[in-house]
Amino acid sequence: MTVRTCLLVSDDPDEHVEFTEALYEISDDIVVLVVSDAKRAADLVLSKRLIPDYFIVDLAVNGFTHNGFFTSLDDDPDFESMFVLAYGDYSDYEKVKSRHISAFLERDAAYSDIRTFMKRIMGS
Repeated sequence: MTVRTCLLVSDDPDEHVEFTEALYEISDDIVVLVVSDAKRAADLVLSKRLIPDYFIVDLAVNGFTHNGFFTSLDDDPDFESMFVLAYGDYSDYEKVKSRHISAFLERDAAYSDIRTFMKRIMGS
């Protein structure tokens, strides 16, 4: 069995639980790594120590420099297959404007909506 990896970048413990539970409900081949420190998460990915299959990021997490991170992904084929799910307020999403964001989810989504959304994304 192939294991898929998901890096969740959020400093909200409730979001950690919601996303992790939803992912584990819909897939038995996914491993979720939660990182609360946005700079550490960006360094982990950009150094290529971890290139997750799914990168889920709270656009409002402290220390996350959206445009700097996404610009760093440009022109690097190693990141082409990484699925990026951004979530937060729509106003945050409008500021980012990156071709690397594969999908966006509003912050106030109910757990059932998160689960359905993730199931559709993962093709489960």
